[in-house]
Amino acid sequence: MHGDLWNAEDYARHSDAQLKWAEELVRGLRLAGSEHILDIGCGDGKVTRILAEKVPYGKVTGIDSSPDMIRVASRNFPEQLFPNLRFTVLDARDMAFESCFDLVFSNAAMHWIKDHGPALQRIRTGLKSGGRLVIQMGGKGNAAGILRVMDRMIALDPWGAYFQGFVFPYGFYGVEEYRRLLDQAGFIPLRISLIPKTMEKKTREDLESDSERIPGACPGVSVHT
Repeated sequence: MHGDLWNAEDYARHSDAQLKWAEELVRGLRLAGSEHILDIGCGDGKVTRILAEKVPYGKVTGIDSSPDMIRVASRNFPEQLFPNLRFTVLDARDMAFESCFDLVFSNAAMHWIKDHGPALQRIRTGLKSGGRLVIQMGGKGNAAGILRVMDRMIALDPWGAYFQGFVFPYGFYGVEEYRRLLDQAGFIPLRISLIPKTMEKKTREDLESDSERIPGACPGVSVHT
Protein backbone atom coordinates (compact mmCIF):
# COMPACT_ATOMS: atom_id res chain seq x y z
CA MET A 1 0.00 0.00 0.00
CA HIS A 2 0.98 3.62 -0.31
CA GLY A 3 3.03 5.37 2.31
CA ASP A 4 2.04 8.71 3.74
CA LEU A 5 4.56 10.80 1.77
CA TRP A 6 3.38 10.24 -1.79
CA ASN A 7 3.20 13.08 -4.28
CA ALA A 8 -0.21 12.50 -5.84
CA GLU A 9 0.20 15.10 -8.57
CA ASP A 10 3.47 13.51 -9.67
CA TYR A 11 1.92 10.05 -9.59
CA ALA A 12 -0.94 11.20 -11.81
CA ARG A 13 1.57 12.40 -14.42
CA HIS A 14 3.62 9.19 -14.46
CA SER A 15 1.14 6.34 -13.98
CA ASP A 16 0.03 5.64 -17.55
CA ALA A 17 1.15 2.01 -17.35
CA GLN A 18 -0.75 1.38 -14.13
CA LEU A 19 -3.87 2.96 -15.66
CA LYS A 20 -3.57 0.80 -18.77
CA TRP A 21 -3.28 -2.37 -16.67
CA ALA A 22 -6.29 -1.34 -14.59
CA GLU A 23 -8.41 -0.69 -17.67
CA GLU A 24 -7.55 -4.16 -18.97
CA LEU A 25 -8.57 -5.65 -15.61
CA VAL A 26 -11.84 -3.69 -15.44
CA ARG A 27 -12.84 -4.85 -18.92
CA GLY A 28 -12.78 -8.43 -17.66
CA LEU A 29 -15.18 -7.79 -14.76
CA ARG A 30 -18.73 -9.10 -15.03
CA LEU A 31 -20.81 -6.36 -13.44
CA ALA A 32 -24.58 -6.03 -13.25
CA GLY A 33 -24.35 -2.28 -12.54
CA SER A 34 -25.69 -2.27 -8.99
CA GLU A 35 -22.68 -3.60 -7.06
CA HIS A 36 -20.94 -1.96 -4.11
CA ILE A 37 -17.21 -2.01 -4.92
CA LEU A 38 -14.15 -1.32 -2.76
CA ASP A 39 -11.03 -0.08 -4.58
CA ILE A 40 -7.95 -0.71 -2.41
CA GLY A 41 -5.02 1.62 -3.09
CA CYS A 42 -7.14 3.92 -5.24
CA GLY A 43 -4.35 6.46 -5.71
CA ASP A 44 -5.43 9.55 -7.64
CA GLY A 45 -8.91 8.11 -8.25
CA LYS A 46 -8.86 7.69 -12.04
CA VAL A 47 -9.49 3.94 -11.88
CA THR A 48 -12.08 4.33 -9.10
CA ARG A 49 -14.02 6.69 -11.37
CA ILE A 50 -13.96 4.10 -14.17
CA LEU A 51 -15.38 1.53 -11.75
CA ALA A 52 -18.10 3.97 -10.68
CA GLU A 53 -19.16 4.41 -14.31
CA LYS A 54 -19.60 0.64 -14.56
CA VAL A 55 -22.06 0.55 -11.64
CA PRO A 56 -24.50 3.45 -12.19
CA TYR A 57 -26.98 1.89 -9.75
CA GLY A 58 -24.30 0.89 -7.24
CA LYS A 59 -21.49 2.69 -5.46
CA VAL A 60 -17.70 2.61 -5.22
CA THR A 61 -15.50 3.39 -2.22
CA GLY A 62 -11.85 4.19 -2.88
CA ILE A 63 -9.36 3.87 -0.03
CA ASP A 64 -5.70 4.79 0.18
CA SER A 65 -3.33 5.26 3.11
CA SER A 66 -1.91 8.42 1.51
CA PRO A 67 -3.82 11.60 2.51
CA ASP A 68 -2.38 13.39 -0.53
CA MET A 69 -3.75 10.74 -2.89
CA ILE A 70 -7.19 11.00 -1.32
CA ARG A 71 -7.03 14.81 -1.44
CA VAL A 72 -6.36 14.78 -5.18
CA ALA A 73 -8.92 12.04 -5.88
CA SER A 74 -11.63 13.88 -3.94
CA ARG A 75 -10.80 17.14 -5.71
CA ASN A 76 -10.83 15.65 -9.21
CA PHE A 77 -13.92 13.50 -8.68
CA PRO A 78 -16.12 15.37 -6.16
CA GLU A 79 -19.22 13.76 -4.69
CA GLN A 80 -21.41 16.48 -6.21
CA LEU A 81 -20.50 15.30 -9.72
CA PHE A 82 -19.98 11.61 -8.91
CA PRO A 83 -22.67 10.77 -6.33
CA ASN A 84 -21.92 7.03 -6.31
CA LEU A 85 -18.21 7.56 -5.62
CA ARG A 86 -16.43 8.43 -2.39
CA PHE A 87 -12.83 8.39 -1.13
CA THR A 88 -11.46 7.71 2.34
CA VAL A 89 -7.98 7.72 3.88
CA LEU A 90 -7.57 4.14 5.09
CA ASP A 91 -4.90 1.44 5.08
CA ALA A 92 -6.12 -2.01 3.99
CA ARG A 93 -4.57 -3.48 7.13
CA ASP A 94 -6.82 -1.29 9.29
CA MET A 95 -10.14 -1.97 7.55
CA ALA A 96 -13.12 -2.91 9.72
CA PHE A 97 -15.84 -3.42 7.09
CA GLU A 98 -18.31 -6.26 7.61
CA SER A 99 -20.30 -7.77 4.72
CA CYS A 100 -20.33 -4.47 2.80
CA PHE A 101 -18.98 -5.21 -0.68
CA ASP A 102 -19.94 -7.30 -3.70
CA LEU A 103 -16.46 -6.82 -5.17
CA VAL A 104 -13.09 -5.86 -3.71
CA PHE A 105 -10.76 -4.60 -6.47
CA SER A 106 -7.11 -3.54 -6.39
CA ASN A 107 -4.62 -2.71 -9.14
CA ALA A 108 -0.87 -2.09 -8.73
CA ALA A 109 -1.14 -1.42 -4.99
CA MET A 110 -1.29 -4.51 -2.79
CA HIS A 111 2.42 -5.31 -3.25
CA TRP A 112 3.07 -2.36 -0.90
CA ILE A 113 1.83 -4.63 1.90
CA LYS A 114 4.59 -7.04 2.91
CA ASP A 115 2.43 -9.57 4.79
CA HIS A 116 -0.86 -10.12 2.97
CA GLY A 117 -2.34 -12.57 5.47
CA PRO A 118 -3.98 -10.04 7.84
CA ALA A 119 -5.14 -7.82 4.95
CA LEU A 120 -6.80 -10.77 3.19
CA GLN A 121 -8.59 -11.67 6.41
CA ARG A 122 -9.99 -8.13 6.64
CA ILE A 123 -10.98 -8.18 2.96
CA ARG A 124 -12.82 -11.48 3.47
CA THR A 125 -14.75 -9.99 6.39
CA GLY A 126 -15.68 -6.96 4.30
CA LEU A 127 -17.17 -9.01 1.44
CA LYS A 128 -20.79 -10.02 1.27
CA SER A 129 -21.64 -13.70 0.95
CA GLY A 130 -20.72 -14.70 -2.60
CA GLY A 131 -18.59 -11.56 -3.07
CA ARG A 132 -15.51 -11.48 -5.27
CA LEU A 133 -11.90 -10.37 -4.90
CA VAL A 134 -9.95 -9.23 -7.98
CA ILE A 135 -6.35 -8.14 -7.43
CA GLN A 136 -3.51 -7.34 -9.81
CA MET A 137 -0.15 -6.43 -8.29
CA GLY A 138 3.58 -6.95 -8.48
CA GLY A 139 4.38 -10.65 -8.09
CA LYS A 140 7.37 -12.93 -7.63
CA GLY A 141 10.21 -11.82 -9.92
CA ASN A 142 8.88 -8.28 -10.29
CA ALA A 143 11.54 -5.70 -11.28
CA ALA A 144 14.25 -8.27 -10.67
CA GLY A 145 16.83 -6.45 -12.82
CA ILE A 146 16.42 -3.11 -11.08
CA LEU A 147 16.46 -4.75 -7.66
CA ARG A 148 19.73 -6.58 -8.46
CA VAL A 149 21.32 -3.26 -9.41
CA MET A 150 20.03 -1.72 -6.17
CA ASP A 151 21.53 -4.58 -4.11
CA ARG A 152 24.93 -3.98 -5.71
CA MET A 153 24.71 -0.23 -5.11
CA ILE A 154 23.85 -0.70 -1.43
CA ALA A 155 27.07 -2.68 -0.98
CA LEU A 156 29.22 0.16 -2.37
CA ASP A 157 30.40 3.50 -1.00
CA PRO A 158 29.00 6.09 -0.79
CA TRP A 159 25.53 4.65 -1.46
CA GLY A 160 25.41 2.23 1.45
CA ALA A 161 25.19 5.08 3.95
CA TYR A 162 21.84 6.10 2.48
CA PHE A 163 20.32 2.65 3.01
CA GLN A 164 21.10 2.07 6.68
CA GLY A 165 18.08 0.41 8.28
CA PHE A 166 16.45 -0.13 4.88
CA VAL A 167 13.86 -2.93 4.84
CA PHE A 168 12.52 -4.36 1.58
CA PRO A 169 8.98 -2.89 1.51
CA TYR A 170 7.22 -5.11 -1.02
CA GLY A 171 5.20 -8.33 -0.84
CA PHE A 172 6.00 -10.13 -4.10
CA TYR A 173 4.30 -13.53 -3.96
CA GLY A 174 4.36 -16.58 -6.20
CA VAL A 175 1.27 -18.55 -7.21
CA GLU A 176 1.47 -21.33 -4.62
CA GLU A 177 2.38 -18.91 -1.82
CA TYR A 178 -0.67 -16.82 -2.59
CA ARG A 179 -2.94 -19.81 -2.92
CA ARG A 180 -2.05 -20.78 0.64
CA LEU A 181 -2.77 -17.27 1.92
CA LEU A 182 -6.14 -17.21 0.17
CA ASP A 183 -7.04 -20.63 1.56
CA GLN A 184 -6.11 -19.49 5.07
CA ALA A 185 -8.33 -16.40 4.69
CA GLY A 186 -11.30 -18.50 3.59
CA PHE A 187 -11.31 -17.70 -0.13
CA ILE A 188 -11.94 -20.15 -2.96
CA PRO A 189 -9.43 -19.18 -5.68
CA LEU A 190 -10.75 -19.34 -9.24
CA ARG A 191 -7.60 -18.05 -10.91
CA ILE A 192 -4.11 -17.19 -9.69
CA SER A 193 -1.40 -16.50 -12.26
CA LEU A 194 1.83 -14.64 -12.90
CA ILE A 195 1.27 -12.40 -15.90
CA PRO A 196 4.37 -10.97 -17.65
CA LYS A 197 4.04 -7.23 -18.26
CA THR A 198 6.59 -4.67 -19.41
CA MET A 199 6.83 -1.13 -18.12
CA GLU A 200 8.79 1.15 -20.45
CA LYS A 201 10.27 4.43 -19.28
CA LYS A 202 11.25 6.74 -22.14
CA THR A 203 13.08 9.38 -20.11
CA ARG A 204 15.25 9.54 -17.02
CA GLU A 205 12.62 11.75 -15.36
CA ASP A 206 9.97 9.08 -15.88
CA LEU A 207 12.17 6.40 -14.33
CA GLU A 208 13.12 8.58 -11.37
CA SER A 209 9.48 9.42 -10.72
CA ASP A 210 8.27 5.84 -10.94
CA SER A 211 11.11 4.44 -8.86
CA GLU A 212 9.64 6.32 -5.91
CA ARG A 213 6.63 4.01 -6.14
CA ILE A 214 6.18 0.70 -7.94
CA PRO A 215 9.48 -0.75 -9.19
CA GLY A 216 9.81 -1.35 -12.89
CA ALA A 217 7.83 -4.11 -14.48
CA CYS A 218 5.69 -7.10 -13.61
CA PRO A 219 5.09 -10.16 -13.65
CA GLY A 220 2.07 -9.48 -11.50
CA VAL A 221 -0.28 -11.71 -9.58
CA SER A 222 -3.90 -11.64 -10.69
CA VAL A 223 -6.24 -13.20 -8.17
CA HIS A 224 -9.90 -13.94 -8.76
CA THR A 225 -11.95 -15.50 -5.99
